[in-house]
Parts: sequence; structure tokens; C-alpha cells
Amino acid sequence: APAGGDEKSNTVSGLACDGNDLFASYKARNLVARLNPKDGGVLGTWNVPAPERLAVLPDGRLAVISAGKVLILKEGQPVATIADKLDEPVAVAAFENMVFVANRGQLMNVSVFDATGKYLRSIGKAGGRPAKGRYDPLGVYLPGGITVDRSGQLWVAEVADAPKRISVWDAKTGAFKKEFFGGCDYFAYGFIDAKKPDEILVHNVLWKVDWK
Repeated sequence: APAGGDEKSNTVSGLACDGNDLFASYKARNLVARLNPKDGGVLGTWNVPAPERLAVLPDGRLAVISAGKVLILKEGQPVATIADKLDEPVAVAAFENMVFVANRGQLMNVSVFDATGKYLRSIGKAGGRPAKGRYDPLGVYLPGGITVDRSGQLWVAEVADAPKRISVWDAKTGAFKKEFFGGCDYFAYGFIDAKKPDEILVHNVLWKVDWK
């Protein structure tokens, strides 16, 4: 870590790499560092208020969640600020000069902006899906990390355990594509009512089962 911190303040709050430079956020220090990914050497530092997760745009600019907003930095200087259509932003990703921001507040979605910070669209049902009730795959709930792969698919990992879900969306259109469900503990509690053999209750989620 850059000089001047201690064990507590040097906790990394965001990390991104474009293949040439490695960027690390230190929220407690109001600092973003540019590092050499090969040897870890510090190439420079920028003062940024409460920086968290990061994403590198194709042109080398850096999108960083900062004190509830998203700053677009060029050589450490803010050239654009995204403040609207955000609500407790927790993750950021970049693809083809678009910036994707996952919100965990009332929006409970992924907001999409162009490289200048102009709002483009929302991915995921407005307000997300309910914490309890009928499951709706078109809603996101408690998003965690997000990324966009080379084929233009947005991946959204959710932090809730019931169910533990990763959803996949078309980054350009926002269309829902598919979803995956993973384990949420060392093992899963499962209960089947003998009168309803086509249903199983696992970790507070009721699933339909196709035994074939």
C-alpha cells in the first residue's frame, strides 16, 4: 500500500485492472492508488473522497464509487460526476464506454450511463424483487459484485442467501438472459412434504422439482 497508512486504514475497498495498471481504493484514507501489477510498485496516488469499487473504461479513465456518487476520473481528476439514478451504489463495471452501477437502495437495480455520465437505462425490474413472496426473475435483490464479459453479458451476483443467485443480462438492451443458483452454506437444509413430492423447501425458498 502507499506510504502513510496503517493496518486498518490500508484495507482495500475497490480493485480494478485494465491489463496495464492496477487501481486500488483505500476508503479510510480517501485515496486511490495506481500500481504496477507486475511488481506492486506504487505509480501514483489520487485524493478521492471515500472511494470504493472501481472500473476502468476502454479509454483508460476510471469510474469510482465515491461518497454515494460515481466519479469519472482522468489522470486522477474528475471529468464527470454521476449523482442521479443512484441509490446506495455498491458496485460498478464498464463496457464499450458504458458505465454500469449496481444500486442496493430503493432502486435495487443496475443503472446504465454513457461515458459522460448521461443516464441511459435501468437493468432489472424497478424496485427489484420482493424479499418475501412470489419469486420474480426480472428483479434484482441485494446486488453485490457486477461485471460485463467480452460478449456483452452483464453478470450480477447477489449477496442474499435465499436464494443465492447470479443473474445474466444483455448489457446493451437490459434483457434478462439466464440465472444460476448456488449453495449458500456448507450444506443445505431441505424438507419435502410427502403430500407434495414435487416441491422442496431449501433455506427459506420453495422450489418446484422435476425429478426426471
